[in-house]
Amino acid sequence: MFTRYRYLSLFLVLALPLWMLPATAIAQSTGTITGQIVDGSGEPLPGANVVVRNTQAGGAANQNGRYRLPDVPAGQYTVTASFVGYSAVDTTVTVSAGETVTQNFQLRSATMQSQQIIVEGQRGTIRTNQTKKGDDAVVDVLDLRTLERYPDQTLAESLDRLPGVFTQANLGQGITGTAGRGFKNSFIVVRGIQPDLNSTTVLGQSLVSTTGDRAVALDVLPANVASQVEVVKSPTSDRSANGIGGVTNIVPLSAFSQRGSFLAASAEGAYRDEIGSIAVNGQPINLRARGGTQFGPDDDLGVAFTANYKWDAFTTTLIQPDEWRQVNRPDFPDDVTVPEGTRLEQGRSQFTQFGGTMNVEWHPTPDQQFGLVTSYAQTVDNQRDLQTEWNYSDDSFGRPDSVLFEPIPGVSPNERYRATIGRNDKESDLDRQEERMFFTIGSSEVRFGSVDWTTRASYVRAGKDETVREWQF
Repeated sequence: MFTRYRYLSLFLVLALPLWMLPATAIAQSTGTITGQIVDGSGEPLPGANVVVRNTQAGGAANQNGRYRLPDVPAGQYTVTASFVGYSAVDTTVTVSAGETVTQNFQLRSATMQSQQIIVEGQRGTIRTNQTKKGDDAVVDVLDLRTLERYPDQTLAESLDRLPGVFTQANLGQGITGTAGRGFKNSFIVVRGIQPDLNSTTVLGQSLVSTTGDRAVALDVLPANVASQVEVVKSPTSDRSANGIGGVTNIVPLSAFSQRGSFLAASAEGAYRDEIGSIAVNGQPINLRARGGTQFGPDDDLGVAFTANYKWDAFTTTLIQPDEWRQVNRPDFPDDVTVPEGTRLEQGRSQFTQFGGTMNVEWHPTPDQQFGLVTSYAQTVDNQRDLQTEWNYSDDSFGRPDSVLFEPIPGVSPNERYRATIGRNDKESDLDRQEERMFFTIGSSEVRFGSVDWTTRASYVRAGKDETVREWQF
């Protein structure tokens, strides 16, 4: 028995070098072509095609416009780069055995002699369609240019524009039983499936919920936090098992998403002369900024950031009657229907939201990418509710001495009455704070030959703290 295994082990040891000989021989007789494809302004063209003529080698550029063609036989070839709406570019490339040659392409917009045609927003649509075509599942994509086109404040508002996707606002329960003011959770609904069955990820790492269920609210994340958002409507077996309803994957802003340095900022607010202050009664303050740059000997290091701040304050008033009941009084000419109680509520809310993202990346070669993403988001909602209740007791109906009804002057006694009833005041304070924080540590994508290795170590934390103070008198 032991001798048999000894011979078997010896056979495997001898056969292993023979099994590796073909792969070693191929590696010594082939090379690799790599590079980046950009447009006339230097921005990447994800999905652009690259073909080596007279061979079967070819591929498409990734979201950063980079491509890689391995196992190309040594020799001189004509390489063609093309993209919809751009003129194809041919160039001659010499491939040496066992080496990697870098060839970048810059494509120009195609022109033709015809009548004037004006097309708006077509480039972003083409790039989005190219990304969708490269996925095996049914997926919709929002890129950075689309996110900047609309005045959306949160990521949930932007996703609401996709077909088959809408946001479900859950305002929660206020102190007095009414919907909370100023603080809401916006959950993503894909194809009508409840949000609890969806999965929300950042670079493939799941986010956790601060509510009592599995749904993740996206109104805490600003619209400028991502360079791309993917919504998978038909998850496949290679996706997360807890996203049978749909998967929303957020790709943070990257310094390599466009060439060179970039910086954008916006500020919104309003001032009311009659009050002498800003950001009152539905006139919020919104501050947003994003930027990135590349540096290093070969621009292989990049840093990108996003930051946002929002403040709002407003007041709401609600008058709500309780159930109506008929009063049988011998001193009334007809029966009178009155509410069992009436409740007046006035709520004041101050809503603050702030957060940011920092993405540090290192791309030493087109086949190696390392990064560290840090994100923080927080929402603080301070509410103050004042509730006044006028209630009838059960004994008041039919007893003339407990509730005094009097006809209103100038109005027919059969139509309207007024009553002197009891009063109950209640005042409440609510401080609600929601915090979400996630770290993606040691993110790396490395290619060895024809094998891609992706590793990510992440830490995700979320929490919610509520403090309620209530007085009744």
